[in-house]
Amino acid sequence: MDAPRQGIALFSAIGLLIATLVIIQLWLLAAALDALLGGHVAVVLPAAVASMLLFLANGGLLLLVRGFDRRVRTAGADGAAGSGVATSGQGSGEPNGPS
Repeated sequence: MDAPRQGIALFSAIGLLIATLVIIQLWLLAAALDALLGGHVAVVLPAAVASMLLFLANGGLLLLVRGFDRRVRTAGADGAAGSGVATSGQGSGEPNGPS
């Protein structure tokens, strides 16, 4: 499987995972607020810790995506530079090197 197709699959999967974690985090906030308003103060600290862990997981996933994107862009730039054909925006479409 080539790198751009891997990138699309990876970004889609991680995007879905991030969306799921954010929904869980919102549910956790609602549950903690409901417990707090109901007088169950002991629930607030564990909910805050769980929310922080979800936040860190989302941050880690974001760093993973950024690192993979950087590798894909670097590999794509290296492959285009060595092909001998101008890429879009770099010239008139004629070969860069000798034929």
